[in-house]
Amino acid sequence: MASKGAAHRATRVVTVTEAWTLDSKAQVDLDQIAREGVEAQPERIEVVLIMSEDAAEGGVVAQMEIIRDGGKARLGPLKYSRYDSGEGRMMGLLPQDGTKH
Repeated sequence: MASKGAAHRATRVVTVTEAWTLDSKAQVDLDQIAREGVEAQPERIEVVLIMSEDAAEGGVVAQMEIIRDGGKARLGPLKYSRYDSGEGRMMGLLPQDGTKH
């Protein structure tokens, strides 16, 4: 999938999905997460995850917590940060420097 962007000469890609994540301050057992997954963790947080990559500007990842208070779900505040690298099936979709387009 990493070469899909090259086929269309894309310079920017955005992916929006729902995901579970953990607060970076949470005390977690990484071996347990590797065995059972984030979904099994009682401290998990449900989020809307937005990942963007730009050929010139790099990447930005943002998330909004999905808050379920028994009624309608609502979104928490937008939190974002830049990233230089990462891994996953929906990352690295743009052609890399030096590849044929």
